[in-house]
Amino acid sequence: MYLNIIASSQFYKVVIIYSILIQWSEDDRVYVASLPEWGKYAQTHGETYEEALENAKEVLEDLIYAYNQTGKPLPKPQITIVESL
Repeated sequence: MYLNIIASSQFYKVVIIYSILIQWSEDDRVYVASLPEWGKYAQTHGETYEEALENAKEVLEDLIYAYNQTGKPLPKPQITIVESL
């Protein structure tokens, strides 16, 4: 699953795509969602796949906000697309 974060200007649009990996955990009996670019502790879960995905999106938004607030550079995404306008 990929989430698009879009930044644009008058001349180009950059789409930053961060990964969300969702796997079933037999031990915990929940879906575990990981954000690989953000480190091994960037995880959440949900009772359903959809709930895990929504929780992961919220965690990703919170991480981006926190990094921006503290001036910390965002992790390098696995995929970046630049389109000229």
